[in-house]
Amino acid sequence: MTYTTAIEIREKLCDALVAYFLNENDKLGLGIETRRIHDICKILIAGNEETSNTFPAWEISEQTIFDEYRNKEVEIMDYLHLVSIDPRKKFGQYATPKDIVTRILKSVGYISAKDILTKRLIDPACGSGAFLVEATRLYLNALKVARVPRHGWYPEVIAAITGIDIDPEACFFARLNLSTLLAPSILEFISRNGTGNLRPLPVYCADTLQVVSSEKKNSPLFYGRPTIQVRERFDFVVGNPPYFKIKNIGQDIKDAFSESIYGHPNAYALFIQAGIEMLNKDGRLGFIIPRSMLSGLYFKNLRNFIEINTSIKEIIHIADRKKVFDDVLHGAMILSLERNSSEEKKISISFVQSRKDIKDCDSTINVDAGKVMQHLNGTSVWFVADSAKVYNIIDRVIKRHHLLSGQEINYRAKTGQIVWNRVKPLLATKPEE
Repeated sequence: MTYTTAIEIREKLCDALVAYFLNENDKLGLGIETRRIHDICKILIAGNEETSNTFPAWEISEQTIFDEYRNKEVEIMDYLHLVSIDPRKKFGQYATPKDIVTRILKSVGYISAKDILTKRLIDPACGSGAFLVEATRLYLNALKVARVPRHGWYPEVIAAITGIDIDPEACFFARLNLSTLLAPSILEFISRNGTGNLRPLPVYCADTLQVVSSEKKNSPLFYGRPTIQVRERFDFVVGNPPYFKIKNIGQDIKDAFSESIYGHPNAYALFIQAGIEMLNKDGRLGFIIPRSMLSGLYFKNLRNFIEINTSIKEIIHIADRKKVFDDVLHGAMILSLERNSSEEKKISISFVQSRKDIKDCDSTINVDAGKVMQHLNGTSVWFVADSAKVYNIIDRVIKRHHLLSGQEINYRAKTGQIVWNRVKPLLATKPEE
């Protein structure tokens, strides 16, 4: 069995991409020279990151990797399923199943229709490109319906679809996936325009949070040229942001995301604020995130930020905690919102048992936003329930009964097991009032 390094795997995948383009070239009868096909593929997958051997300690055979990509269950070329769980946990990386990708795009209104041709979409944590590929498929269908000739598809797509990821190998695979999908239109573009106007696919290797922070300080980072500019630039922000607690957070990030940080910041919370700031007015965001943000204390500032800056359009509660992502146990939900100051105050709430049921959300109810976003002692808490009757009960309980920790009762209420050293300030050696 032959084992290969990451650089060798890159080279073999590049060779495979060239072979794919050569085959497409023959089918289209364009007669583009082999040498030029090599040049085209190099340009397309070239990125701003340095070529490195950064795949996390791979020990996989060359045969295994290509067998994996021929497996019908692998929805895109995705290297995460070949990486051990520990490095994935470190960076909060989990591949997004296609059914969830499709549902999120639908929830933000990104459908194959003419109006998306004037819109821009970004995935700020794009990984291997699951959202980018599916969005591009929808965009290509819209181009077909609009009767745009195929040689015009490539420039339209690279102006409309953008991805960012901190992992250079993920960016490489995202470009590879997009190159495969766009091969016929790229070849026809080259046959008419030459390679002089060919640009790398817009998948940037960068820390999204740092990009937003730098732009807010008016010192944006660079991807060769031009500058990456993301704030208030997009009509759609979609994705599966990383989930992990950020340790030793830098002051620049603290300053940039101070409106949503409280206590220990989790990466996905900061990505939500970043995503909202990327939206144009009336732009839509759709993320799959943990359900912990509904009521967790660490997310109280984030909930407040969302309420001030957006209208929540949809929450899809996924009951199954075990089968949303591989090798991870998370209570997950899909959050869809719109950046505006709309007076519309209804939120669509859906419950599904598992991601297999995600396409058909039968138990959908429309609820007044004020019944979902309740305010308890100055803190916003979001309630997600599966019936209007439950919301009415919650509303009556909160509005008619004093809370233990409210001013009327003046008790400090806590839940969970009592660990003595955590409540030390409340302990005394002598009885007190």
